[in-house]
Amino acid sequence: PAEATGLHAGDVLTHLEGHLLRGTEDLLLGLGRLSPGTKASLRVRPSKDVPARTVEAVLTKYPLGNRQISTAAKETWQGIQVDYASAVWDPSRDAALPHPGVAVTFVQSASAAKDAALRVGSIIERVEGQIVDTPDAFFELARRAGNESVSLTLKSGGTVVVSSQRKE
Repeated sequence: PAEATGLHAGDVLTHLEGHLLRGTEDLLLGLGRLSPGTKASLRVRPSKDVPARTVEAVLTKYPLGNRQISTAAKETWQGIQVDYASAVWDPSRDAALPHPGVAVTFVQSASAAKDAALRVGSIIERVEGQIVDTPDAFFELARRAGNESVSLTLKSGGTVVVSSQRKE
């Protein structure tokens, strides 16, 4: 993901959001204060002979095994909770970070999402044909689609329809 922003192995980060980085701790503390989805400004010095440049990177979550990373109370829609796809990304299994999409992190039993066979770990790429890449975008599009039936396109290539008219 870092290479997509123009960062390369050997680059030295000198500033984050205009603040001087004196070491790894400054970088980690600075990043920890920013939310996923934030566009962060990084000042980079590739080498002593090359002038510094500024790049912008959109922050994501880095998975910590099977531990849940939470930055805020989770919203629920039709019995599911979603998070950034990077929160469940396994670099040993998938070379590329899943993008676009959001990851299903919880499916409530006896819910419309469970009836639609949504599973924890599924990556939802589209809501009613529109790309989603943040939890906020997912919830906004899902709410805008209404309460009847909402079509979700999954990274696996399938499509599920979540209907508020639950199966009995």
